[in-house]
Amino acid sequence: MKYFDLPPIGLMGFAALAWATARLGFGFAVPHWGHWAAGGIIVVSVGVMAAAVVAMLRHKTTVIPHQQPSTLVKTGVFRLSRNPIYLADVFTLAGVSILCGSWTGLVLVPVLVVVLQKRFIEDEEKWLRALRGGVRRMVRKYEALVVTCRHMRHSSRNIVAQQAASG
Repeated sequence: MKYFDLPPIGLMGFAALAWATARLGFGFAVPHWGHWAAGGIIVVSVGVMAAAVVAMLRHKTTVIPHQQPSTLVKTGVFRLSRNPIYLADVFTLAGVSILCGSWTGLVLVPVLVVVLQKRFIEDEEKWLRALRGGVRRMVRKYEALVVTCRHMRHSSRNIVAQQAASG
């Protein structure tokens, strides 16, 4: 069952439902320019997904949901969004829905947003907060070590100065 609990599977299911309901007559007529616009949305969304995956691989962190990330990526498309892949999933569904002329698909767009938020994003945000907390603790320990080393260095200089003065 864990293989079905992935955002691309949900996206494909929602897109298939959008396509099927449009074919069953629950759709709308898409003008010629609408096909181009929808295609553009889909192409840009896939490009954002690819750029996000590349950025995550460069930072050696997981791209698989439900696995704890090892680092917070802040470069590339992650400068624009904390969740560019999920955002691209939403825009892909919107593009497919427009391309198919599916009212159902357009209604499913906010449903997909809620599913992604509740099922994936909330857990990932908890992990990233814990990761940042761990980094903060390491920085505090390092700072304490630096202060201790400085204190020891000053103390040893004072001892040497006292010995030199008394010697």
